[in-house]
Amino acid sequence: MAPWNKPPAGFWKINVSGHSDEGIRSSAIGCLMRSRSGHFSCGYYGIVEYSEPIYTDLLAIYYGFKMADEENARYIEVESDSASAVYLVNNPNQNSEYSDILLNIRRLKDLAHQSCVLRYVERSSNLMAIRMSAYSYEKRVPITRLRCCPSDIFPELAADWYFSS
Repeated sequence: MAPWNKPPAGFWKINVSGHSDEGIRSSAIGCLMRSRSGHFSCGYYGIVEYSEPIYTDLLAIYYGFKMADEENARYIEVESDSASAVYLVNNPNQNSEYSDILLNIRRLKDLAHQSCVLRYVERSSNLMAIRMSAYSYEKRVPITRLRCCPSDIFPELAADWYFSS
């Protein structure tokens, strides 16, 4: 099990996750931005109409980069537990049926500093983003911007940071 990894000094860490549940015909995203000290800066969470899992993961990545742009955060590390989505974003020569959202993600990624990275991480390193997408189902809200960590998941966020490397 790999815990959440702190970003380098001067960087923000953005963790994103998407989840699609065909049974209830709904999809959800969770995104959160944290400082090196683990402080929750902001986030997005919410549900949308059911989409293919890869599209939902791309949507989570989009909102992660959108959040960074809205916060004028240029030194960022974005992590997703979807290897396929990360591959599609990081390899622009791949022909994909998701070209519209991929172009929007790449446009936002280009606004960040050239040292910005989007990488795949194991689910165990992305637990709070996964928790945020699950929280979306609990609250049944459309995609919503968060300015502070919801109080009912704050203890989990603190524990995630405590065990980070």
